[in-house]
Amino acid sequence: MINKLQPTPNKLFSKALTFSQVAMLAVLIGSTAQTQSAHAAIIGTFEIENPGVQFNQFGQNNDGNGNITVYNQTFNAGAALTTTVGNQVYSRNAPNVASRTSNYQWVADGTTIGSYNNIFARTADNFGGSIDPTSGGARSNYVTVNPNTSLGGLTTSTLTLTQNQRYFGLWWSAGDTNNKLEFLDANNNVVGTFLSSDITAAILRLPTSTQASYRGNPTQTSKTNTGEYYAYLNFFATDNTTFNKVVFTNIRSTGFETDNHAVATSYNNIRGQNVAVPEPLTILGAATAAAFGASFKRRLAKAKK
Repeated sequence: MINKLQPTPNKLFSKALTFSQVAMLAVLIGSTAQTQSAHAAIIGTFEIENPGVQFNQFGQNNDGNGNITVYNQTFNAGAALTTTVGNQVYSRNAPNVASRTSNYQWVADGTTIGSYNNIFARTADNFGGSIDPTSGGARSNYVTVNPNTSLGGLTTSTLTLTQNQRYFGLWWSAGDTNNKLEFLDANNNVVGTFLSSDITAAILRLPTSTQASYRGNPTQTSKTNTGEYYAYLNFFATDNTTFNKVVFTNIRSTGFETDNHAVATSYNNIRGQNVAVPEPLTILGAATAAAFGASFKRRLAKAKK
């Protein structure tokens, strides 16, 4: 497990700091201000499941979350609209396939979990369609955000949840550079943003042999589309934060393909391979960097005099 990097606590600085210490501190903080990513905010970490995993594992393998109910959207049809396996509740009220569906309701046991303002479902192909506990071992439907009019003509799709949530999972398939995922709170504040480049960068920090295992569609005996990555991702809201909207955006002409969305209102433990995502420098941090920079310049000028 790769441990998430935690911010260093603020410390009181002694008046006894030497000129060289102040200079070094200014350089370090200034460098941080320039290089930290703005891709993640309060939801500052995501966890990658093992290669080949296509559906939610929350509460499995004694991860300590087995007492928490997780709702899953499979985009599949079935005789029973809801199937429960352990702590996992699977919805099977499938949207129309190969046509755009507006205001698609995610319902489980008669309870509305959320709704998608627009959604476009497809049958399984090289780019998506997982095998999950409700599909009987077959590759199933998936959804895509694709600006191509024949594939829905969507650049965004928003899932609005009826309750505040602290966990979200999805099978991220055929990831490319145009995919963006955002989490919003009840006041429509963005509390987390992730780009496909974040996911790819995280995978590339894993051992080389493991990286290769994420390439290509794992639903087929002989993998296809081996130029792109496939992984099940877990996102956790930290610092007692919640979210109630998830926005899927595809910013250019490709597709943002996902399947097996999952939510939970709480969690006991983070699971998966922990991957650190740089968090944006706060206004306070930027001000601190500027202050140290100004102090350094003043001291440098005085030293020259």
